[in-house]
Amino acid sequence: MKKLTMYLLLIVALNICGASPGGAVRWPGIGTPTSQPLTANYLSAVDVAGSRVYAAGTNANQVISIWYLENGNWISKELQNKAVGTVYATFVENDDSIYFGLTSPVAGYVYRYKPSTEELYDMRLTTAKKIYDVTMHNNILYAAGTVMDPVTHNETGQCWRLINGVWESLNVTGLNTVDALTSSQGYLYIAGVNSATNYVKVMVYTSSGWVDTGLPADAATDIWLMINDGNGTIYAGGITNYRAAVWKYNNGAWSSTGPIDGNRIFALTLDNSGVLYAGGVDSQFKGQVWGFLNGTWINTNLTGSSYVNAMVTGPNNTIYAVGMNNQHTAMVWIYKN
Repeated sequence: MKKLTMYLLLIVALNICGASPGGAVRWPGIGTPTSQPLTANYLSAVDVAGSRVYAAGTNANQVISIWYLENGNWISKELQNKAVGTVYATFVENDDSIYFGLTSPVAGYVYRYKPSTEELYDMRLTTAKKIYDVTMHNNILYAAGTVMDPVTHNETGQCWRLINGVWESLNVTGLNTVDALTSSQGYLYIAGVNSATNYVKVMVYTSSGWVDTGLPADAATDIWLMINDGNGTIYAGGITNYRAAVWKYNNGAWSSTGPIDGNRIFALTLDNSGVLYAGGVDSQFKGQVWGFLNGTWINTNLTGSSYVNAMVTGPNNTIYAVGMNNQHTAMVWIYKN
């Protein structure tokens, strides 16, 4: 089961106050109705690059688009081929380009957006059925998702890399899907559902091929994303036994970060001071964000949310969270310590 999508209409201001790991905070919405209102049906990715906040999803005409927030206005850009589908993969930045993955009713794609020219390019990955994540590893673009067997029509997990303009398969075997990627300490890691057990396996790509990292066999039903802290620690978010969970991988071993009063985790980010935040759905099936402080997950008291689907940390220790409020309007919230 992949992440929920969100329906994004005009964004209105909210003033939501509560406690946080760093003290009093405010959770407002950003953006105002303008001559170019954001009238998307949904979005499912968020990023901050330079001075801009970016989002990706489908517009009112069901066409995959990206938007950026500039001077309080949402500016949109449609894909050239009028693609219809769902943006699952998070943004990744490299060389004045922003990459994201999407899944249409018939295939998965990877696109590049160049802010300097405002052009969108299909990166010509032609063998994917679905794309769930993209990342940069050793300055090479990688994508993860599924392929379909032409005979059995069963989907299996796969990972690709782009070398000199040509996509290469990395020959993943034994996974129903590859849902998440991350790069840490010179190695590429993937997470996907083990076809033999229906629990998640996390593997690392080495000179010998794919190697199991040792996540306990029944630890996770789904892992939807992985991030790293730049110093060798990987965090993975998802669900186990119908409860939200975040796992930590360090020095070759996996451990739980501890209980969260939640149902599932869809988003993770580290703030500028290294504090880990998780977003998703709480035990009351309402959207929430938690901060991890002194070994404990602390509720940041986001209110009025149905779910939080993605987060990113921008300058000045500002966290941007996207999700749907309880009025069935998708929102972009900001969190400041």
